[in-house]
Order: sequence, then structure tokens, then C-alpha cells
Amino acid sequence: MSPGPMWIGRAYSHPIAVIAGAAAVVVVTAIRPARVGVLAPALFACAVVGLFSRVTVTVDRRGLIIRYSWVGAPRTRVALDGIVGADVVDVRAWRYLGWGYRGSRMLLGTAAVVVRSGEALRITDRRGRRLSVTVDHAAGGVEVIRSLLGRAAESSGGGR
Repeated sequence: MSPGPMWIGRAYSHPIAVIAGAAAVVVVTAIRPARVGVLAPALFACAVVGLFSRVTVTVDRRGLIIRYSWVGAPRTRVALDGIVGADVVDVRAWRYLGWGYRGSRMLLGTAAVVVRSGEALRITDRRGRRLSVTVDHAAGGVEVIRSLLGRAAESSGGGR
């Protein structure tokens, strides 16, 4: 069995990386030795902000996987058999109140991974819930998802 089509897209945000790095420097230099207990949580918060400075999105026969930061963790996965559609949308960070993981697919029915404003790949699952992720060349990911969904329909007899 051939592995089928595959697509990898990335997005990087210099402003988020700079903000996280600058905040870490400020935290380390501003915390006095007597207040060391504040240092770890503050640095953790800077690291969490830094997670959203880069995403790598992979689309293949398994579905969609979003890897955050340079280490590739945490991950968001959506299985191919749970996806019913994909399209390219325009996402503006201000509409989502900033950068990061915004919303909730489970509670609100929509979520977005906003690394920067602009082009995003949006998937819709069987329940009508949507997940968007800002990524360069999102049309390539949409094309692969649609191709894989078409193959799945053909193999189940839905394409006849």
C-alpha cells in the first residue's frame, strides 16, 4: 500500500519569539534573590508563549498533526476519518484576541492556532466543529486533504 500524498506546512512568528525571549530576560534580571519562588512560574509562562512562535503542520493518510515550537510538542491531532472538509481562510489575530491556541473545538465548536495573521488551513470534522491553523501555503494542505478524502470515499464505495 502506498503512503499516499503528504504535505508539510510551517509558520513562524518573529514577534512572538521576540516577546517571549525579551520577557524571559526581563524576568531573570528583575527577580531579586529573595523572590526566587516567582522565577520558575514566570519563566514557565515565557516558555508557553514561546511555544506558539512556530508551528509545523503535517497532512497525510493519518490526518492532520500540528506540532508546536522547535521541539514539536505539544501536538494536536485530528484523524483523517474524522475530517469531512478543508478550506483556506483568512485569519486575523485581533479577531481571536491575540496569538496562541484560541477557542475550543469541544466547547465552542471552533478553535484556531494563530501564529500570525493571514492564510490558514481550516478543517471541519463530522460534528461541524472547525479548527484553523495559520500556515504558509495552506492551499497545498487543503489539496492533499481533499485528495485523501476522495480516495477514502472511493475505497468505501462512496465514489461510484
